[in-house]
Amino acid sequence: MNGQEVAVIGTPSCASYGPSSVLCTIRGQDNALYATSFENASWSSFQRLEGGIFGSDPSCAGIGSPKVLCGITGLDGGTYLSRFENGGPVEFSTGVNFESLGGIAISAPSCKSIPTPGVDQDFLCAIVGQDNALYVTESPEGWQRLDGLLTTTEPSCTSGSSLTSGDVLCAARGQNSALYVNFRPADLENIPLNWSGFQNLDQDEDTIENEVVVSSSPSCVRIAPQEAL
Repeated sequence: MNGQEVAVIGTPSCASYGPSSVLCTIRGQDNALYATSFENASWSSFQRLEGGIFGSDPSCAGIGSPKVLCGITGLDGGTYLSRFENGGPVEFSTGVNFESLGGIAISAPSCKSIPTPGVDQDFLCAIVGQDNALYVTESPEGWQRLDGLLTTTEPSCTSGSSLTSGDVLCAARGQNSALYVNFRPADLENIPLNWSGFQNLDQDEDTIENEVVVSSSPSCVRIAPQEAL
């Protein structure tokens, strides 16, 4: 990369915003958010986004070329969004780099784009709240609590179906160390959207021999229409 080196902590989050173009963000040792982009076969210098101090790793998603949206948890527990176009930050209409989504999170967010017919720049962010329940928000809706699971690890969400639908799948580790998933099919006429409820991926919850003990946060990705891993 070009320019001055930046001391960073945590894990970066990257998203594509066009052919051979990638934006990566990461938290610096000063708890600010830094961004760099890859375009024309080279990396840009790190850019510090002023106006926020954070306590989690970021989570970025491409929301349609050339745009990227990133979510991150502040030291106050709130969830904040930052926007990028063509690899550079874009201020919100209020003239700031970050927009608050409210809420109190104890985890980093998991933010994903949701390709939905007739909806521009749709996205979803999921967090773990102070009550250890999973909460989701979709622009421009408020937070929705997903009942049926308590977790202390970061969730992972992905677009769970074809690229022309708004289906979403979120996974989280339960307090019993099992892996759970919750699926939301596209239904633009029903707001808030209905989720399927949490399903334990253990084949047989009553059979100890078949139980898998999960010790980390999950990571999910869409691999084909109607398939996620």
